Amino acid sequence: MSAHYVYRAFEENGTLLYVGETNNLVSRLKNHHHSTWWFPLTSKVVAKVYQDKALAVALETAAIKQESPRFNVKGRYSDTSKWTRQNFLDYYLAATNLPGHLTPARVKHLHNVSRRYKTTFGEDLPATVPYPPRDGERRRRGNFTADKFVDGSWLIYLDGDPSLYAPSASPDIEWISHWDVIEEAS
Repeated sequence: MSAHYVYRAFEENGTLLYVGETNNLVSRLKNHHHSTWWFPLTSKVVAKVYQDKALAVALETAAIKQESPRFNVKGRYSDTSKWTRQNFLDYYLAATNLPGHLTPARVKHLHNVSRRYKTTFGEDLPATVPYPPRDGERRRRGNFTADKFVDGSWLIYLDGDPSLYAPSASPDIEWISHWDVIEEAS
């Protein structure tokens, strides 16, 4: 059995930034250093070693739920009922700064978080929920608009409420080709 680590990254003031699990702590911390936007805030990392991966993963999951690190996205969305305004803002900040391009699925998820914030606090989330980069093509049929994105997926939404949409599973949906073109691809 190989060693597995559960590690916690802390800010200088002691705020827990992130909890993770890995079997190669040095490599994982180097990865955070090169690929995460929050790692420069880290002043201390504390790790415990376990001989069992299943135990380490279970402890990581429990720590994320119980200790609410500021920038863990995984495991945080399951219960937002006790979130403070700061929890919502931290989640938004973490989710919008994840590596890779902003996919329609991630944007939809952020819109759901934004709606939950409005339901909880009676006001809009004080941050703009972005849309992924569009390739320029926009089509329309009745009350629906479809935008094509650079990754080839389509975002279909009801006019008047662009937060009510769902990304398509297929980049080439036959029936959208029959919609009226309102903007050509760039």
